[in-house]
Amino acid sequence: MKLILKGLTDKKLLFRNCLIIFVLLLGYSAISLLIAYQENLAKEEFKKEDYRTLYFKSTTSDYSYLKEYDIEVADILENDKYMVIFSTYEERNRFIDECEYARELETQGILVSNSENNSIIFKIISIMITITIFLLIFIFTLNYLLSLKKDLALYKILGFSKRKIFYLLGCIYSTIYILIYVLGYNLTYALYCLLNHFKIIRTYYDLYKMHLLFTILLTITIFMTIMISNKENSRMSDIDILKID
Repeated sequence: MKLILKGLTDKKLLFRNCLIIFVLLLGYSAISLLIAYQENLAKEEFKKEDYRTLYFKSTTSDYSYLKEYDIEVADILENDKYMVIFSTYEERNRFIDECEYARELETQGILVSNSENNSIIFKIISIMITITIFLLIFIFTLNYLLSLKKDLALYKILGFSKRKIFYLLGCIYSTIYILIYVLGYNLTYALYCLLNHFKIIRTYYDLYKMHLLFTILLTITIFMTIMISNKENSRMSDIDILKID
């Protein structure tokens, strides 16, 4: 194993690739925390009474259907409209979606919260960074393996199993990138805690939550790249590969 790793490791190229991915993963981790933070701010914003209030006219004089919802205040206004303050913003939305007896629904004249707008922006940025990360991991891994095709051919001629070598490389690359993600995420969260410690952010939320799906997709991407690389290398015999200048 040590012989294989020593012969198939281009330290300079691997370090460059890892450094670029590390910077992108730092960005991804930071955006993920920002999204979670903005979503928590939005939840706090939606607790305000303005977001939980609804005005409507009823198609029936029997208001017993309101008992199906969690309501704090209910009152009939002068214009025959009903004013209801729900316990939560989600409960108000459930009423809007489900109730068949309410018409001419009106909410308070409030703007969409800045936290919600920011969350949408950060999600778009996160998607772009995620796509870039997986695309670069695919390109870097494929180019790295193709640059080693002569070494791989030599190892195969010497009796090493090419499939086992690729499997080993896949496990190593996956481990490296996952460790980089763990390092990047923890560094970002440590910075978030420092910002809270020095009172730079107004409210602290416990947001530590690494994305297991992200690491799974990362591993799948690497092994898919290795399969493609193996297919490309199989188009020529090992002897012909060694003859290439």
